[in-house]
Amino acid sequence: MTRRVYLVAAAFLLLSFFATRLHGLLVLPLFMDEATHLTRSQAVWQGKPFDLLLTGKALGPYLAALLDPFNAAPFIGRFAVLLVSLIGVASVAALARMLHSRAAGLVAATLWILSPYMFFFERMALVDTTLASMAALAALCGYRMVTRGKARDAVLCGVALALCAFAKTTGVVFFYIPVAAWVLFKPRRLRQPVIAYLALALLLAVPTLYILSQAANVFGVGALASTEAATLGDRLRNNPGQIWGAMRDYFTPVAWEVLLGCAGVMLIYRFRTGLYLLSLAVAPALLLTVTATTLYLRYLVILLPGLFVMAAIGLLMLANAIPRRAVRRVVPSVMLGALALFVTFPFFTTAYSDPAALPLPKWDREEYITGWTSGFGLREAARYLTEGSTPRNVTALLASCNSIRLYLPRAVEGLTFNCPNVWEGTGFEDGMTLVRESAARNAETLVIIELGGPVPSDWLPEARQYVAFFQRPDRYYAVVVVRVPPDG
Repeated sequence: MTRRVYLVAAAFLLLSFFATRLHGLLVLPLFMDEATHLTRSQAVWQGKPFDLLLTGKALGPYLAALLDPFNAAPFIGRFAVLLVSLIGVASVAALARMLHSRAAGLVAATLWILSPYMFFFERMALVDTTLASMAALAALCGYRMVTRGKARDAVLCGVALALCAFAKTTGVVFFYIPVAAWVLFKPRRLRQPVIAYLALALLLAVPTLYILSQAANVFGVGALASTEAATLGDRLRNNPGQIWGAMRDYFTPVAWEVLLGCAGVMLIYRFRTGLYLLSLAVAPALLLTVTATTLYLRYLVILLPGLFVMAAIGLLMLANAIPRRAVRRVVPSVMLGALALFVTFPFFTTAYSDPAALPLPKWDREEYITGWTSGFGLREAARYLTEGSTPRNVTALLASCNSIRLYLPRAVEGLTFNCPNVWEGTGFEDGMTLVRESAARNAETLVIIELGGPVPSDWLPEARQYVAFFQRPDRYYAVVVVRVPPDG
């Protein structure tokens, strides 16, 4: 394959990535955590420019902040993630090309683009796919720095590692990459990892000091993660099965096992290179297995970039073992075509037309489609509030009132929208105070509640009037707009 053909094909794949991800980008309503990240992006311009560092999830939200998150916020947040993911696709292509061939680079990028797992989470304003992309970039820079021997490549590796930590604090699990590249490929070039770690230390010094000064828990220990030995056995028993099941569910059992089989071939015949790539999946998998008390499946996308490169190289190795050249050249295309036809195409088209019908694992379906954390019902409630011009005071007393706020235009005639943080301190009581004060002024007072969610709704007065009802895909959950009488 000539260089020109490779560059044209690579450009086509990058355009295909954007086309598949941008189409119908807003069909799936905002998930609760997306609204949280976008609210933090807006806070950057509201006198809190450094608070994102204290969350341990800074890269994607900061990029969204640069793109003006006050206008079309749902699109801006998701588009920012796509920009970072584009770097990931390019990185796996470049890494596979350097490790094997140009054809391997194209196959690795194609596997990323066709992956339902990556597709689903890249189209949300979440941080895990940004970490996956930065890990792929760090692996590429780590290999380049030891094989080329240039100081600038080592500096770039340090920058990529810092971006891993900025994407999500658990990205520190990839800090081993310079040492792994040095040991496995060029053990005589000790200067390269030293430069990489010096660059990393310089970039993280000031943010780390600021985080320590604020005593921020950026690793989430005590919430979703734990280092307690008492529950270690439960995590070791439960998490590996969840990881395996999630991969089989998103890829289908056959596709997942073929992917692993191709990766296994690569590991057998090119052990050191395979070990380097495999570590990109094994290291975070071990961290999640040992520490995650609640293993959300979106965490697992960081396991995939290295496996895509391994599978691409392994697939080409299998194809090259076929004696007949004509057959050898079409095998990778046939395999990728089968993946696209039987796995990718059904998943993508459903996501574009009816995301509520996606065949997600049970836990993810509850999080993003049916449960109270999903955005279903909230977008419809926001649309309802924009209708009419009668002065009205609206208070959203539900888990994700920010989702409604982000769907509202910046100014709606006659609408005063209150969004108390019911998760912290006296947020819920403050919200009820706003409702009572509005009712005492004889103003048109509306309250948005949700049935089945964690925020109580039984405090409303008996004289309340239900004026709008938005059913979520699961009949147990619903978003309700209630009118409170003047004496409420």
